[in-house]
Amino acid sequence: MSKTSRLIPFLILILIPILILILSSCKTAKAPVRPEASYEELKQTELSRINIPVSVDIGQMETALNKEMDAIFLADNEMFDNDQKDFELSVTKADQLSLDVTTDAVAYAVPLDLFVKKDFGIGQINADGAVMLNFKTNFEIQSDWTLKTETVLEKYDWIKQPKLDLGFIQLPIAAVANRLVDRSRTRIASIIDAQIRENFVLKDYVSEAWNRLQQPIPASIENQLWVKMEPQSIGMTGLEKSDNIVSATLVIQTLAEASIGDRPAETAPIPLPEFIPVDKAKGDFSINLFTAIPLDSLEALVKRTVIGETYRSGKRSVTVHDLEVYGQNNKLVVNTILSGDYKGSIYMIGTPFYNQKKNQLEIDDLKYELSTKNFLQKSMGWLFQNKMEKMIEETMRYPLEENMSEYKAILNESLAEYPITSGIVLKGNMKDLSIGETYVSKDLIHVIIRSDGELELTLEDLAKLNE
Repeated sequence: MSKTSRLIPFLILILIPILILILSSCKTAKAPVRPEASYEELKQTELSRINIPVSVDIGQMETALNKEMDAIFLADNEMFDNDQKDFELSVTKADQLSLDVTTDAVAYAVPLDLFVKKDFGIGQINADGAVMLNFKTNFEIQSDWTLKTETVLEKYDWIKQPKLDLGFIQLPIAAVANRLVDRSRTRIASIIDAQIRENFVLKDYVSEAWNRLQQPIPASIENQLWVKMEPQSIGMTGLEKSDNIVSATLVIQTLAEASIGDRPAETAPIPLPEFIPVDKAKGDFSINLFTAIPLDSLEALVKRTVIGETYRSGKRSVTVHDLEVYGQNNKLVVNTILSGDYKGSIYMIGTPFYNQKKNQLEIDDLKYELSTKNFLQKSMGWLFQNKMEKMIEETMRYPLEENMSEYKAILNESLAEYPITSGIVLKGNMKDLSIGETYVSKDLIHVIIRSDGELELTLEDLAKLNE
């Protein structure tokens, strides 16, 4: 065997690893892997907080209560068990009762006139007197928003003690009247309890406000701007008194969504939840309004600008043949489909955000997805250096028709005086609007608009509440 023939196997053994190394170095990197589409639900914890101070003028309360109670003290001897045969006693309310409200009780002084008649057989002798009854009604709001009341007669003081004047002798009957009033305190207290429960039905007022809050609120008819609320919970602070005003604060947790167009369809009302006592609350509110941008609208906008665009480096070039936008969690995936020296998809991922100064939706820091980045670096470095992602990022800007200052003006106009129900008016003032998070769903990009301000719920006419 010649030397040459003996060298051939040896050379083959040396060349095979070299060829494998060369071939492997020339092998094209794997094509980019399509990022999986995934979507997060809107965070149900993104609730709006509405603190609504409810204030009532004590003078109005007194007027309404006096109107309802006038008949109570027009009773005759029957109110006092009709067991005093020697005397006939009639009681009337002498003047307007006065109220004093604390956190969990209402105290009121009721001035009464008493008229006593005594028949001596030879004639009838009359006497009058005046007494001040001091009642106190303790109340507690039950879990179902009903009022549990307990009225007690704390004391009574004679302003004028009744006496029968027989001319030669005055016969005091205060002791008899004292006994009659004392024995009848339960009867009077039960009547007052019944009047309060019948005429100050807290549950009805709260239910009315709760249900009305769930109806679409026309923030602007002209601009077809609607606010739809989906309340989740409601509570109330204890009563507080300042000067002649009694106030408490309703605290409502709700989802709120703003929409433009036709009036949103009404959904089945959410039942009034249980009463939740709240320690402290200010008269402010924070509403997160959800406005939405259709993904296909953003995609169409970018397509008009990008499709047909050619990117070159020397003799090599690619042209954008098509484009797709979809979501991955709360980010956007841009699938750019190319033709030319590379036929296939490359993927970029960025985060949508609202540019308040320019009033438009933009994509923050659009970057190549990892497998796309590896592919370009290994196989198409010239395209990677072309900064194509920056060029596409600049096209992904979606101008919003609504301006934040317009939103603020529209909502302020709507909140200037919004009637909840007869006798109850909601007044508010929008202080600030800001943009919160964005969420990407299958078809929409949701932008949260946070609004802060003050609200006040005023009972303007208690008489209307009892109609």
